[in-house]
Amino acid sequence: MGFLSKLLNGDKDAEKAAKDFINNIFSDNSTQNNTNSGTYLNGKPMNNSSSGRDSYESDMDDSYDETPNHLSYGKKKPTEENQYNYHGNYIEYFESIFNSEFSNYRYEKETVNKTNNTSYTFYLDNDKKLVVELFSQNSSANTLRRECETNKIPYLRFYYNHKGWWNTKSYVINRMKMYL
Repeated sequence: MGFLSKLLNGDKDAEKAAKDFINNIFSDNSTQNNTNSGTYLNGKPMNNSSSGRDSYESDMDDSYDETPNHLSYGKKKPTEENQYNYHGNYIEYFESIFNSEFSNYRYEKETVNKTNNTSYTFYLDNDKKLVVELFSQNSSANTLRRECETNKIPYLRFYYNHKGWWNTKSYVINRMKMYL
């Protein structure tokens, strides 16, 4: 007898309703669209209406935060190299990190035109070691994430257009090293 069953005195209908409720809360496919549910940064609501990198960048605070920011988020742009002070676009930024810091891994790139997400599958020899997805905050696609989970392949997601998330170089490297 499971926890819910004990808690609900064996009432199968109540148990099913509770499981559905819990699954709905934690499911990637919940009926709420995450981009409209309200995102908060440092306890303050953020506007999630930006649909692309250009409109997002127009909302940026161009002043720099001189303090180290190992968490790679905040109101002000960190001085550390990040996707917004890099000399190219966000794809070029991430690929420069992949090429310089993870050169012993081969990667394959795939762009999903329907969602505008880009994924990278990293291999060591012929073994899949990690999947990294560059993901829009406006996307609700989770097929690749679920596929990786099913196949027990580590998966990382970096949002390329989420206000206040800078994707500093050390942040990207450290997250990837945790799985590689």
